[in-house]
Amino acid sequence: MPASSVCAAVRATHRRAVDPSRPTDVRAMSMLALALLCATAPLELSQMGFALAGAAVYALMCCLKVSPPKAAPRKAKPFPEAPGCEEPPAPRALRCSSGARPRAPPPGADRRAAAGHRRPAVLAPTQDVRRPTLFPVARPALSATRWDEEVQELVEQVAPSEETLRVAARLALVARRELRSIIPEVEVIGLAHGNLGSGTANGVAVPEVEVVATISPAMLPCTLAQPRRGGRTCRPLQLQGTDHRRLQKAALRSCTDALVSSGAFRFRRSAFRGQDPKVTLLATPAACVSEQAVPMDFSFNSSTPLQNAAMLAECGRLEPRSRDLILLVRRWCKDRAICHSAKGHLSPYAWTLMTIFYLQARADDGGPVLPPLADFEFASALIAHKESGSEAAAAREAPAIRARPAEGARKTVGELFKGFVRFYAREFEVRSEAVSVTGGRRGPPSLAMPLHIVVDDCSDKVDVAPTVEDPFKPGTNLSSSCTYASLQRLREELTRADRICSEGGSLAELLELWAPPADASAASSAGTSATRASSGSDAQDDAADFEAMEVDE
Repeated sequence: MPASSVCAAVRATHRRAVDPSRPTDVRAMSMLALALLCATAPLELSQMGFALAGAAVYALMCCLKVSPPKAAPRKAKPFPEAPGCEEPPAPRALRCSSGARPRAPPPGADRRAAAGHRRPAVLAPTQDVRRPTLFPVARPALSATRWDEEVQELVEQVAPSEETLRVAARLALVARRELRSIIPEVEVIGLAHGNLGSGTANGVAVPEVEVVATISPAMLPCTLAQPRRGGRTCRPLQLQGTDHRRLQKAALRSCTDALVSSGAFRFRRSAFRGQDPKVTLLATPAACVSEQAVPMDFSFNSSTPLQNAAMLAECGRLEPRSRDLILLVRRWCKDRAICHSAKGHLSPYAWTLMTIFYLQARADDGGPVLPPLADFEFASALIAHKESGSEAAAAREAPAIRARPAEGARKTVGELFKGFVRFYAREFEVRSEAVSVTGGRRGPPSLAMPLHIVVDDCSDKVDVAPTVEDPFKPGTNLSSSCTYASLQRLREELTRADRICSEGGSLAELLELWAPPADASAASSAGTSATRASSGSDAQDDAADFEAMEVDE
């Protein structure tokens, strides 16, 4: 008799003993009886007695065994609706860009809707609420009393000091030592955009120190194939066909793991969804030879920090007042919390370009202060390398582009800042003009530049973000991270700064640290409701991307 038939008969008998409601399988029972007869025929009476007793005991135990009751399925709690909305917001056809096409519903959506499946409501966004702090940031201590003297004193305080440059170089050295254990060809650069001792607000959200690791893009897939300490083995994996952005995120994740595991750096937050993926780390005092931990932004194969530093240095070479104005604008943006790109605001690099554009396109007393980008030695060389020979020659020889700044009344940095906030608060047309330092003239955006349109999910209001062109990446709008709530904050801060400057207010009043309302109800009543895109879940999504290695777009 086949052993499989006997096993099937035993399993059927066992199911019948456990569940008496099952129908009896006659064929299985016959096979079992025949198998028992064949097994017991050669046995003696004593052996058969013991076998029958064991079978009876086993059958009794199976009958007395009580299966645990099945737990009732738990009902999912309903999602709370967003405050101020009478019903869950429907999917929007128009999201972040005017050129984006509406997504088609997934297959079977109508069938699921007819069957009674309901889409859960969208969670209410997390609003910024004031929280107590153990180490509050004080206002800058200024001994001067007049506006221009206060501005000059503050600029001297926020300018990168020798100590800050030394710390940045030290962090780059430590990072290169740790990263070369997994990527021997890596090069690391440390950049300082401000003074670490100035004590600015949002010092961790927008660090003054940036560390950039670079490697040849052609070597990146081979390097990431098999990273090992003390060497590597290059094997062609799936990374060979991966796009540059995925490779950049994968390398950033690997390098961050190596830096954090070394003990010299602590992970703070990640921003993988922006135009330039980066992570924020805290360097321990031992790593940076400092009295306290130093926050820094770490990126991999990112050109934006290098371009930002080069533009600042070039402005200082052409006109020292332009460099001082950029430092003042950056300090004002940090104190008023409108330069944190992960929260939907313009990045410090975008504010640098907006400051340069104002100095190029200003038409008040004295005319422009800075020339167009073609007269920037570093920028013109980089753009000429990217463009074709004829296009670069035409751009360099165009009369409008080669126009030099007018020699007029030399305004102070404080007066230039007043003109800056007045220009963007009153004169600049967001819907019809673009910030383009390439031409250095006011005009509409090019046809290749996408407009960034945002929608408030609660009030269905539509707004347009300012178009800020990246001169080194044609067709890139640096305001693509802005949200409806951040645009309202931007206009509020520009209007506030223009009012303070027009009424003769002090620099201390202008740089008063911004703080969110004390509770969420106050935030809603003040008109600071956030959209889904600017909710606090972005930080959680970025952390999930970092932990789960989600390097896709």
